[in-house]
Amino acid sequence: MVCPVCGNEVPDGTAVCPVCNAPLTQGAPDQGFAPQDQGFGAAPQQSGSKGPLIAIIAVVALLVVGALIFFILKGGGNKDRDGRYECNYMGMITIYIDLKGSNAKFGMAVNEEYKELAGDMSEEYDCAAKWEGDKLLLTVEGDTLECTYNSSNKTIVVPEDSALEMGQELVFEKK
Repeated sequence: MVCPVCGNEVPDGTAVCPVCNAPLTQGAPDQGFAPQDQGFGAAPQQSGSKGPLIAIIAVVALLVVGALIFFILKGGGNKDRDGRYECNYMGMITIYIDLKGSNAKFGMAVNEEYKELAGDMSEEYDCAAKWEGDKLLLTVEGDTLECTYNSSNKTIVVPEDSALEMGQELVFEKK
């Protein structure tokens, strides 16, 4: 016998469903029972199984919750900003930012064709990266660079008046 309210299988002759406590009648299987018989004022229910529908809804809900938890644990969308960004300064030096979560490397290297003239003045610094919306704060040896991230062209811009004192705005492109 199937409970007409919750759709669970119950032993024949049972007077009350052990799952939802609905009173069971021995009438025809597609007859509902009156709301006063249910004890909670609900509309009459037709017999039939709602178990598969409830199971499908539960699975979908679990998948949605799982996806949200995964998205939050993986950085809430900032992971697509991770990677290497480069800026060519005066055609002679490549300045770069390597982002990986809250850790970053900031460095520069003399381009190969100028190493003989300028020597190898390569430098690299570990730094902390903190996102505030589209603003990236890079803390390098106690100095904080306030950069702007442009999601449409995947660039990081360091303004002219930054702690770098390069005399011009620097635009780093994602590689």
